[in-house]
Parts: sequence; C-alpha cells; structure tokens
Amino acid sequence: ELECWGNNQYGASSPPAAPAGATFVEVATGLTREFFFDGRDGYGCGLLSSGEVTCWGANYLGTPPSYLPAAAPAGRQYRRIDTETGLVCGIRISGELDCWGDNYFELVSNTPSGRFVDVSLGRRHICAVRADGATICWGYESGTDGVTNVAQDRARPQPAWFTMVSAAPEFRCARTSDGVIDCWGSRL
Repeated sequence: ELECWGNNQYGASSPPAAPAGATFVEVATGLTREFFFDGRDGYGCGLLSSGEVTCWGANYLGTPPSYLPAAAPAGRQYRRIDTETGLVCGIRISGELDCWGDNYFELVSNTPSGRFVDVSLGRRHICAVRADGATICWGYESGTDGVTNVAQDRARPQPAWFTMVSAAPEFRCARTSDGVIDCWGSRL
C-alpha cells in the first residue's frame, strides 16, 4: 500500500489503490508550474510492478481542478520513473527513455534516443545516465543552452562511469561505479 501526506487540496496526498495483482515499486512527486504562480498543489506518479505508470493530484495539462501530467504512452512498461514540474520521464524495460507532459524548454521534444539506466529531472532540465555510463543533460539549466554530454564536458577525468544521477534546480550530482559522488553546476 502506498501512503502520501501533506497538502491534499488537489489530491496529491491521495494516491489510488494499486490494481489487483500489482504493487507500487517506485514513487516520484512533482509540482505543477501553477504552484509557483498561484499555489496549486503538486502531484505524484507511481511505478507499478506491472511496469505501468499511474499519476494522481493536480493535472497541469487538463481542465481545472484536475492538473496531472499527460498519461504515460499506452502499452509501454517502465522500470524507472522521475517527475518534476508537470513532466514525467520513464526508462522502459528495454532501456529506452520516454518523457511526457509539459514540453517547456523543449524537454520532451529533445529527449535523446539510446539505452539508459537512470534519469532525474531538475526544475528546468533533465539528466540521464546511458547504458555505457555516459551522462547527458538537456534543457535550460543543463550547463549550456541545449544538450550537454557530461562525459565530454566534465573537467575531472572519468576513471569510472556514472551509474546514477540526481538533478536539482541549479546543479546535478552523479555517482560513479566506484562510489565517488561528482557534482557540477551553479550554487555548489
């Protein structure tokens, strides 16, 4: 059973029950862009053991008062999800990356192709770790205006490949296969 708490004005703290035979295996939360302008509540998305993604709470792309990110692409199964500011990204079982929802800063339309092992959404950018350990970020705060190939842009030599990444509003950190945490961006 999944439990959420906090402001429930728009249903962000009221997740649906998992369908029969499925359980929640991962959960991610985000805020709608309206939250920053008029205080509308956030939302949550859960990854089910079936590989499906379900979201609840404020739906930015719908009609008030329902403001959820758009539904996940039909018929696809995921193994990892993250969400932020009206946008959701998921890594499919096959390793391909899908992003859906609000396309501000062209985050959805610039989603790279390839196989990925991790994804993290910052406020206006996305970072993902490719299957070969290289990390790529895109969006407004990705380090440049556009796509940043972190493996090429990092000043530190890369003796070990990244295995996971976490994107914050103005910086990002990644963990290497030898357990070293490497962070870059502003406000460090």
